[in-house]
Amino acid sequence: MSTHSHTSPGRPPLVRRWTLSRFPLPLPLLLLLPAAVAALPTSAQARPFSPDSAAAYAIAHNPDLAVARATLDEARARVLQAGNLANPELETEVRPNLAGREFSAGITYSQRFPLTNRLRLEKALSLAAVKTAEIEIQANARTLAAEVKGVAVQGLSLK
Repeated sequence: MSTHSHTSPGRPPLVRRWTLSRFPLPLPLLLLLPAAVAALPTSAQARPFSPDSAAAYAIAHNPDLAVARATLDEARARVLQAGNLANPELETEVRPNLAGREFSAGITYSQRFPLTNRLRLEKALSLAAVKTAEIEIQANARTLAAEVKGVAVQGLSLK
């Protein structure tokens, strides 16, 4: 630890300065310390165990359900883009005239429009994928909750 102090022989230091390069804890850890202390769980009495609380915890922390929720978010994002027209295209062209000092220039704007109902069908398909994902997540969450509640009741009955 590096400290700098202004002292006279035989007297206690008046000012003590710490340099961050020699501080006992790295600075990022020191900055995260209050958040880590706040995140510490309180006593076990603050969170009583019940089958419902165990099921809620399992649903919130299940990795398979987390992946399913991410897939659902992806499907919802696809709904926003489904059924949109393709991006328009803007082209520019400049050609010199080899015979003289003149040149020609051109600008082209194009937008494609489908002649079929493909955009409407894409939108409907994306909405169906979202509904399917939502139903699948709900069914898996119910199954997991039932299994966890069963195990929790068995554990409580053994006490």
